[in-house]
Amino acid sequence: MRLGAVRVKGGQRDSGTAGQTTTRRRSRGADGQQQRTEDEAPQFDLLPRRPTAQRAPAPLPSLPVLDERNRGTRFIGLSVNSVLNTPASTGMGFWSINPYVGCEFGCTYCYARDTHKWTVERAVRRYGGTAVTGDVKSADTGAGGPSTALPPYRPTDLPPEEAFEKEILVKTDVAEVLARTLNPARLAGHSLVIGTATDPYQPAERQFRLTRRILEVLRSYHGLSIGIITKSSLVTRDLDLLQALAQ
Repeated sequence: MRLGAVRVKGGQRDSGTAGQTTTRRRSRGADGQQQRTEDEAPQFDLLPRRPTAQRAPAPLPSLPVLDERNRGTRFIGLSVNSVLNTPASTGMGFWSINPYVGCEFGCTYCYARDTHKWTVERAVRRYGGTAVTGDVKSADTGAGGPSTALPPYRPTDLPPEEAFEKEILVKTDVAEVLARTLNPARLAGHSLVIGTATDPYQPAERQFRLTRRILEVLRSYHGLSIGIITKSSLVTRDLDLLQALAQ
């Protein structure tokens, strides 16, 4: 069977018969004032509107709280895409790498406190200030101590100079990123200094061992000039790696 021309008219959807659309037509009197509304014959909705699927927003990455000390210091995991600082970016005549942002030593003469503030601001914008919680062993209790659930990380209200000592950012994947991005040819004879904006052997290093992992990566390369800035005797723990690098 063949149908003639079909005219599809749009209109306002009324409650009533499902799948039909009623078109309302308003007429005006001689004086130009609207007088009545007439309903035309119902039309089948040939192009029904499909409900728009609401896509759930992608979950933000998280800033995990790795540990918390009884004295109030918290250690927050930070995933990074790059770890090497060029001389052009720092204005210094060498390359640098910092496994932590912030430092438990909190030396009054430290010039790196603003770097902590900038890094935290960028991290909060990137991760939304949320965190993953879980059962972890506190460093204060020792390896056999009880596990405690840490509260979620939120942007701190501490002044920047105090947050530098109390909110330590731990670059958990610093060694892996270094191994992936280090090109000795780019150093062009410059030294690579560890710890220009933090002490790489601060007490947190006993637990997280990031500086040692950096040295393990550097041991695979030849001809590098490496420097370390620290006031901690913990550096002697890595004498085996330092001797291997010297050779």
